[in-house]
Amino acid sequence: MGARKELEFGASRRGTQYELRLVRQLTKGGLRAAYAHLLDVVGDGEPALLYLGNAVLPRHVTLVLPGDGDRVLDVYDPATGHVTRLDQGHFASRELRIAGWDVPWLTVQPDGARRVQAFGFSTGMSSASRTSGVSASA
Repeated sequence: MGARKELEFGASRRGTQYELRLVRQLTKGGLRAAYAHLLDVVGDGEPALLYLGNAVLPRHVTLVLPGDGDRVLDVYDPATGHVTRLDQGHFASRELRIAGWDVPWLTVQPDGARRVQAFGFSTGMSSASRTSGVSASA
């Protein structure tokens, strides 16, 4: 949950909300669909997290970058400091080969909807629109 909040309030545009999606249990077809959806939501310019590991436990966290529109995920591996291009076939076959880990476990990714939140009072008035007791004619 902390990583999700860090993405929402530090690494993405204001109003972007994130969701956790468990992918470990998916079939090969389900993993292909999850990959395509992840590619679409990061393609809007927001990063995501990919937790990966072995068949038993998630062991490593990577950063999925927005990429360059080539329909392949760009994954930053903090263990090596390098970006790995991860294609759909390797993702769906559980052959990630990132930092020695192969199995995708879960993602923390944009939910695809943007909610712009204004600052100010619950009335919708911002502090800039309130009068401060000084008349405009003074």
